[in-house]
Amino acid sequence: MGYYARVLILLLLSVLIPCTIVFGITNYITLDQFCAFVSAQEVNRLQAVNSINQLIIENMEQTALRFSLEPQVQLLGEHISLDLFPGNTDHMNCLVRVINLLNEYVRTNMLYDSVYFYIKNSDYIVTSRSSVGKLDRFADLGWYDRYLQLQQDRRANRMLPARPIKVGFESSDSGGDWRRCLTYICPITLFTSTFEGALIFNLYEDKLLEMYMERSSRGNISIFDDEGNWLTGVKGIEIDTLNLKLNWEELLNEETPSSGYYLSNQNGGFDQYTYYRSAENRLVLVSVEDIGAVMKRAADYQRLFFAFLILLLPLTALLVVMVSRRLYSPIGKLVRELSISGKLNMTVEKNEWSAIYRAVEELLREDRRLFSAASREKLRNGAFLRVLTEEIPEGDDEVQAIAPYPVNVCLIANIDEVGKACGKGKNDDSFMRLLLRLIEREMTGERMQTAAMRYDCDQIVAIISLPSLPEGLAETVGAKIRSIQKEAKALMDYTVTFAVGSLVDCGSVRLSFEQAKSVLEYRFVQGPGSILFFDEINGSLIHYNADERIKYIQSCLLAGKKEEMIKGVRELFADIKAKQYVSFTYVSQILSQLVVLLTQYAIDHKIKIEELLMDKAFMYKKLWQNHTLDEAGEWFCGLVAEIMAYQQSTNGKYIGEILSYVKNHYSENITIENIADHVGLSYSHLRKVFKDATGRNLAEYINALRLEKAKQLLLETNYTVKQVAALCGFYHEKSFSRAFAQAEGISPGKYKSMAQKAN
Repeated sequence: MGYYARVLILLLLSVLIPCTIVFGITNYITLDQFCAFVSAQEVNRLQAVNSINQLIIENMEQTALRFSLEPQVQLLGEHISLDLFPGNTDHMNCLVRVINLLNEYVRTNMLYDSVYFYIKNSDYIVTSRSSVGKLDRFADLGWYDRYLQLQQDRRANRMLPARPIKVGFESSDSGGDWRRCLTYICPITLFTSTFEGALIFNLYEDKLLEMYMERSSRGNISIFDDEGNWLTGVKGIEIDTLNLKLNWEELLNEETPSSGYYLSNQNGGFDQYTYYRSAENRLVLVSVEDIGAVMKRAADYQRLFFAFLILLLPLTALLVVMVSRRLYSPIGKLVRELSISGKLNMTVEKNEWSAIYRAVEELLREDRRLFSAASREKLRNGAFLRVLTEEIPEGDDEVQAIAPYPVNVCLIANIDEVGKACGKGKNDDSFMRLLLRLIEREMTGERMQTAAMRYDCDQIVAIISLPSLPEGLAETVGAKIRSIQKEAKALMDYTVTFAVGSLVDCGSVRLSFEQAKSVLEYRFVQGPGSILFFDEINGSLIHYNADERIKYIQSCLLAGKKEEMIKGVRELFADIKAKQYVSFTYVSQILSQLVVLLTQYAIDHKIKIEELLMDKAFMYKKLWQNHTLDEAGEWFCGLVAEIMAYQQSTNGKYIGEILSYVKNHYSENITIENIADHVGLSYSHLRKVFKDATGRNLAEYINALRLEKAKQLLLETNYTVKQVAALCGFYHEKSFSRAFAQAEGISPGKYKSMAQKAN
């Protein structure tokens, strides 16, 4: 009975102690669940506001792109001094066109207070409000420092906080109508234009907040940029409070959108801060909800629940007695089995409790043996990351096992996308472990030790540690890598690209790792299964001038020579690959130039790219979804073929509209410009479409149709020659008689008299 009494006392205590703790635990759980529910609702609101922001930003970016492609804008971009304009009619015409464009943007968008146009290094600025003037006399220069920052860092946020602005060429402290606006800077770069500069949009803050309120009944949202600056909002939030709760650098370095919340108990209030980080425009949206009253009611319910538990204690005591009897049998059986196996010596145990403790300890020891392998792997990966980041404490045995020697070289193995076509999942853990073991086995030898770790879903990072830097190390490493690639292809049927840090400079592991990452992008040019040495690539980069080839491709595109253009593109890419180490920056610029040519061609010919690509994705995004230069070339050639086929398919519709319009309006004073406006084509493109489809000049066709109608009226009516000319669109009898004589060989009057005699 002594054993049952001790068990009963222990279990009663195990019930009483949880009852005293349950209030705190349940209160925490309730708070967490309620906050999670509130946060989910707030995140939905913030996502709706972010969608509005993204649409506005995309509209401004597209407006800036179209603006930079305007011929008059590009011509104006060549002149950086306002003193050159007086007396030059061409420059003044370009300036008037730019001012009209800026005014049109403001007139057609209710969000825009004003729009500025600035050319890099120029001494003047063009605005939608005050036309043009010297930059040093401009009242609003609050955006200028951010523009200079964008010149140094393209990743800097383009949105400026809301501020009172006044546009004009006068003192900034003078009186007038000041409006609070947010400013967004759209840089104009050499990728899309012939000059550098910026288009600056000033957005009405009050109208922007009205749009936010349409999606929300509560005005408690604030917006911050990626530097933690408050941009706008109807309720200010202290940035110091946010910095204490949020890690801005870690939050903004994430590639996918993220959200969360935290609680704040300040100034006697209990608030919940919900945040949403946008991956598209690098903005952080924060909302504040007062949940103090709700949490007070939740605490009252917890007290009632605790009281109910206390009332259940007598019943619990009875259940404890019954459970203790049932527990004794399996515990006793466990003790006997351990005693028989020799793992538990009952002669040295003082009592039953000591025996039970030793039995449970033996079970836990067995459990630790089962999970020790996984724990060791986690510890090793942590040490590996410390080596890569050089955050190495003294006496770290795990780090010493990974990099025991003073000279360390880093390489990255990247499984290529072509492996997906083999029907085997390249992200499969077993395949990645097999590749990791291959690298460690091949790269480990006399006076060379290698440790590898899975760094990403399709990448492995390896550290080769050597006591000194031997001669011919590049040849040795290259031979071992080729052996690994061959065996990986045979065993797993996919290719692997290797990038190797410097084999000459005995720098840090972190530097070697960064070098390997920097040359891995050259797989785009070299193709899958490449071996990319930093020393070889960094010392062999060349400049590649593709101007002549791009001009030839452009001429083929404008002339509609599809086959010649595709051949020119393929020859360009083949030449880049043949030269091997063309700077990746130049390759990116060449690809961007080709996309700009195609975009301009589509704009000029009224082709909607979003209809052709079946979505609204921008072509640059589609371009960089290709993994190699060959894939990018085939994608571009295919897009050229699709655009030209699409253009030809729409030409038939245009021909029908042209013919119908001419037949209905031939008796009027119509011109080719009238027809072009009606069908929505440019003057030159309309003539080319009609010529390609009918083989005839449009003006000749209109003239021939009018003469046919005139012959019919001369034969069938008693109208005079002057009346027939007017009815057929000839407003001068002499021009009608001359055209008729050229076509029929006789005058209209003689033609009519001969026809009457014949009848």
